[in-house]
Amino acid sequence: MSLRRLTLPLLLLAVASCATRPPSTPPPAEATELRSSAKVVMVSFDGVGFDALQEVADRLGSEGWNRIRLEGTTARLIPVDPTLTSVTHISMATGALPSRTGIVSNVLHLPGTAAGEWKSGFDAEFDVEPIWVAARNAGKRVGAITYPGVDGTTPDRTADFGLVYTQPVARSRFQELGRSDFGIDTDLSRLGSYSPIRAAIVPWQWKMGRLDVTSPVRLVALDSTNDGLENYDEFLIRHGDSEVRLDDRGWFPLSSELADGETTSLFGAWSKVIRAEPDLSSVTLYWGAVSRNVGYPESFRKMIDGEVGFWPGPPDEWAASQWITEKKGIDPETFGEQVSRFSDFFTRATLLAMERMQWDLLLAYQPIVDEVGHQWNIVDDRQSQATPANLQAAAAMRLHGHRVFDSAVARIDAAIGSSGNLVVVSDHGMEALHTMVRINRLLADWGYATAGESGRLSTGTRWAAYPSGAFATIHSFGPEKAGEREELVGRLEALRTPGGEKVFDLVEATVPNANPRSGRIQAWLTPGLAFTSSTAGEIFSPSSYFGQHGYLSRYPSMHAIVGARGPSVEPLPEAIAQTSIARWLARMLGVPPPAAAH
Repeated sequence: MSLRRLTLPLLLLAVASCATRPPSTPPPAEATELRSSAKVVMVSFDGVGFDALQEVADRLGSEGWNRIRLEGTTARLIPVDPTLTSVTHISMATGALPSRTGIVSNVLHLPGTAAGEWKSGFDAEFDVEPIWVAARNAGKRVGAITYPGVDGTTPDRTADFGLVYTQPVARSRFQELGRSDFGIDTDLSRLGSYSPIRAAIVPWQWKMGRLDVTSPVRLVALDSTNDGLENYDEFLIRHGDSEVRLDDRGWFPLSSELADGETTSLFGAWSKVIRAEPDLSSVTLYWGAVSRNVGYPESFRKMIDGEVGFWPGPPDEWAASQWITEKKGIDPETFGEQVSRFSDFFTRATLLAMERMQWDLLLAYQPIVDEVGHQWNIVDDRQSQATPANLQAAAAMRLHGHRVFDSAVARIDAAIGSSGNLVVVSDHGMEALHTMVRINRLLADWGYATAGESGRLSTGTRWAAYPSGAFATIHSFGPEKAGEREELVGRLEALRTPGGEKVFDLVEATVPNANPRSGRIQAWLTPGLAFTSSTAGEIFSPSSYFGQHGYLSRYPSMHAIVGARGPSVEPLPEAIAQTSIARWLARMLGVPPPAAAH
């Protein structure tokens, strides 16, 4: 599960209703005496499964991963359980199991808080030392490009510099225009057009806290063909002092530097003319999500703004799902263009940090393959949208995701140099998803929980589940009835789908000294099923997206990758545990491993 996907849309309880600018370069870091001259870049590619990658690399070849396979070392990486993004990344960084780190899921219920409260596993404190703290304590300099857990919010979550994964500040939207929206524009006659130049004034509108932006944008239509017909085939955008022609695929950037509190940030969005009739009778504008960079120190964040650009936002899974179900949305080509742009942003930010900053360990992250997999893992006739057209589009999109991954690996590898070490890892693989399970509806129907309004549980519920992907922790509130927990475990284990298939792969009551964040029960679904927290609707329903993880790591489809190339890289066995990564990195760096590392 990538960072963007962490939502709990109907969770749980109705508590009380619950252009170009001059670059800015950070000052050089102070020199430090290093115990080893080895430098290490570790890049984590969310959602890359070992077997899926091997099949693509063997069938099509690759420039990046195959070089690591030929000149370095690779292995099958066995994830910790549950196979969720925040869980696996913190276990890789600390070398400790989730029960020790306290990051037991992407969605956490913290002891002592109300039943309706939850916390993101990406934001929660962990209980053991990570590799970036161990390295800094040994005199090394560490940078992070959106690696989970290094967001600068506390000392243990801070590197020497970092770019933080951020959510859009305003959602994407569509806007329909017609011929009457385009008036004749005589001010732009210098541009040249074989038909009268026409322009529509459309507002770029969005809000974030105290920022309420309404900025006029002029969409200008031009006719480049001397055929005697009024047929418009080119567009340009005028926004503020800038004038930008759309690229050959219809994309254009909009950006503004705005003050938010004491800081000034570059806010921007990539938008696109999705469709335009030559007579302008119908024009569809896709306004991309508005985003900005978040990072530390401020000089590093400004360097990213100036030399890499504004945060482009992830590929729009919601808009792609609309296309898949034959509604207004973005087609696979547009989604693929967003995939490429997002990966390119991460890669350029990583390369810039490598070139301009002082570092010994650089931890980077890219969620591209995961973003593709959640929406486009359409491979199974049981999936609601497994039409021939969608199956074909999905196969092409998954291949595109792997190609983008490989290009990023090749570019970063080329920049490492002969004295550096490149480590490429992933967190988990992906399974095809076809059915959603409403676990809190199940608990309510069985009398363990109390349903409230709007698909939530009530404030007085005795039990509540906190699901993420295929995994859930189940917590109790107030005194438990004698034997109640064991009874619930048994009922979950015995549950079958309407087709008679087993629902839960593993249900276990936690041991007395278990991490309290694990709740009273932990439950994993069988592959093909995923949780939703809502109490509204049927217990089982067709899924609206088509790839998921969180399943037990015994399934090869959940296995991740690790590969490395460089002078300090030790050969790997055929398979290693994810908790081995922290100690392996420490040896490359010449520093003591994190205190709890396996």
